[in-house]
Amino acid sequence: MNCTAAFASSHYYSRQNGAYNVASTWSTTSHTGSATGSPPCTCEPCAVSAGNVLDIAHALTIGCNVSYSGNPTVTILNGGSLTVTGSASITGSVDLTVNAGGTMNVSGNFNVTGNGTVIINGTLNIGGNLTITGSGSVCGTGSINLGGTITGTICNTIILPVTWLGVEAAYVNKSVNINWRTASEINNDYFIIERSEDGIRYQYIDRVKGAGNSTTLLEYNCVDEKPLSGINYYRIKQTNFDGTGEYSGTIAIFITENKSCVTVFPTIVTNNYVTMLFTGMKGKSVSVFLFDMSGKMLSHQVTFLSTASERMFYPVPDVYDNKYCVLNIISDGVFETRKIYITTE
Repeated sequence: MNCTAAFASSHYYSRQNGAYNVASTWSTTSHTGSATGSPPCTCEPCAVSAGNVLDIAHALTIGCNVSYSGNPTVTILNGGSLTVTGSASITGSVDLTVNAGGTMNVSGNFNVTGNGTVIINGTLNIGGNLTITGSGSVCGTGSINLGGTITGTICNTIILPVTWLGVEAAYVNKSVNINWRTASEINNDYFIIERSEDGIRYQYIDRVKGAGNSTTLLEYNCVDEKPLSGINYYRIKQTNFDGTGEYSGTIAIFITENKSCVTVFPTIVTNNYVTMLFTGMKGKSVSVFLFDMSGKMLSHQVTFLSTASERMFYPVPDVYDNKYCVLNIISDGVFETRKIYITTE
């Protein structure tokens, strides 16, 4: 459902770590004030306009697309972070600033249109593409880590230490294989792989040597031999020779305690198909159903698994652009449900 926040203009202060679209996360008086009666947005996409002012000093996460339009002012302060598991759109006369020491993570694409102003003095991590059109601008003295490509022009003061070409994770033989690629590297000493169970608090997993300086496609790999049961969030920190570092986008993978396991990736679908990895299900038939959010079945496919670890590429219809759908995966002893977001951006 597309809608906009139906709240009057207000100044919102984050008051604690938590969900961006929950009222208790925000105050309209101060960062230590009492909770407000309503958050800046509650819908999909999270659309904030009407001249709202948002000051973010905590670790906030939202599990949908975010749209800033009209003339809101959004500032991520030193020590604050905003993690968007979908895409982000900046349209109209928007002022979005990430202060030094602040971080914004966008799993999908980041689009700046109209005459929006984006100032990055801290860190902006984008899992997808960065697109700048119209008279919009992206400037600052911080850094951008990019999983896709850039369309448009950014100020030359922005640092791109590593041009990311994507980060993937797959569950194989009770371990998680984390793979990532870079198109270029500047003064890149090494990568640190980190894991989290809540997307906020991360722990060290491994360290992989970087290439230093490179302008060619490079591929890297790390294995988490003891993943957590349930959701595992992964991110990669690129570290320069001077000790400074920036993060990739965040990816998530769900691990079941059963010997049989289904991994679906990516959850933001841009290539008209999702990849499914079936582990420990050799000799079984699997039925995969795709439903829209109203419960209408869009497609159905049955496959026979002939190996212990087998991939399946499941097509999704592009007519459902910018919409959520649900995958139901059914086999003997396994019933899995996955929510995916389909976009052609």
